[in-house]
Amino acid sequence: SLTTSPVAISEGIVSLLKPLRRLKVPVYDLGMILFIALRFIPVLADEIETIRKAQFIRGGASGRGPRARIKQAASLVLPVFFSTLRRADELSVAIETRGYRSGRPRSSLHPLHFARRDGIVFAATALALVLIVSVRGMIR
Repeated sequence: SLTTSPVAISEGIVSLLKPLRRLKVPVYDLGMILFIALRFIPVLADEIETIRKAQFIRGGASGRGPRARIKQAASLVLPVFFSTLRRADELSVAIETRGYRSGRPRSSLHPLHFARRDGIVFAATALALVLIVSVRGMIR
């Protein structure tokens, strides 16, 4: 999202999934996976663009038709895969070096608390939803 940081999104998802801890679901690990995935999307997009430009400069597949575009996309698969694999390996070493261990509860830099304004926003959203459903019911 353009307005919410990946950390805040991850913490929000973890707080929503906390009831699953009773079923022995590793909620904190899922939050870490989500955080890494969200942070990795722009890196992956940049990597694809860099590889595409490098292939173009070297005289790689060019053309404008559907066949040429499929060929261009296919030529990106292996380089992007190996680049992603390399980055994942580097990330795993960094995570292990920093002492991350699966299954331990995480501490939070900014603990989330349900404030009064959260309740107001929740109530307003619920009211808006009820109004929308009732208006749609009257229109039919």
